[in-house]
Amino acid sequence: MKRFSSSPLAFIFLLWMAFVLACASGNSNNSSESEKDKPVEYKLAFIDSLKEPGYLHDDDVRINRIRFLLNSISERTGDSKETIADWTVRSTQVLHNEYGRDVKNVEFLEQCKNFLDADPKIKLKFEQIATMITMTYAH
Repeated sequence: MKRFSSSPLAFIFLLWMAFVLACASGNSNNSSESEKDKPVEYKLAFIDSLKEPGYLHDDDVRINRIRFLLNSISERTGDSKETIADWTVRSTQVLHNEYGRDVKNVEFLEQCKNFLDADPKIKLKFEQIATMITMTYAH
């Protein structure tokens, strides 16, 4: 009985698989490096753009709006734009996965800013605001 590993076809197959995997990992590294260079507002707008048709340009109005919202919320909460973006993505994922609600990042940020604008005396971290807005959307 012939072993599979000693077959010439098996050797060719393994070489082909190694080539495919090497090409795939090479492409993913290039794209992830370029995405790491993008600002957080671009990344949030890109996630939103996956939910609607159309190409996202670097000067897209959606990116500008998210930048404004992140800056406004950051000034009020003291949290970094990256922290706000992380909580925004987590919250919209919870809304999608747990409650069946599709909420775009920009919509979520708009609601958070509206909450902060309703009372200028509010002094909360973004994590607390995101939790409250998530529960509002959930019900």
